[in-house]
Amino acid sequence: MSVKEDMQEMLNSLKRERDELRVQINLLQKEAREEWDELDDTWHKLRVKVNDVAEESGEVGSDVFAAIKLLGNEVKTGLKRIKRTL
Repeated sequence: MSVKEDMQEMLNSLKRERDELRVQINLLQKEAREEWDELDDTWHKLRVKVNDVAEESGEVGSDVFAAIKLLGNEVKTGLKRIKRTL
């Protein structure tokens, strides 16, 4: 192979890798967006539950607190997954 052919082959190889990465990045962005949308819904549910409990007087039942804590952990885990994706 000539130097010119070697350079062209290098460019072709880099272009293929670049194009593949572009597709993967677009897919990751789409997946991250979908996960964000689901997580945002969970966040809103959590806020409503916490606000409802805060407005009630007296003790919070352990089952209610466990449900709220579970939702909070779900949001926390989802945020970590999205950060890793990005």
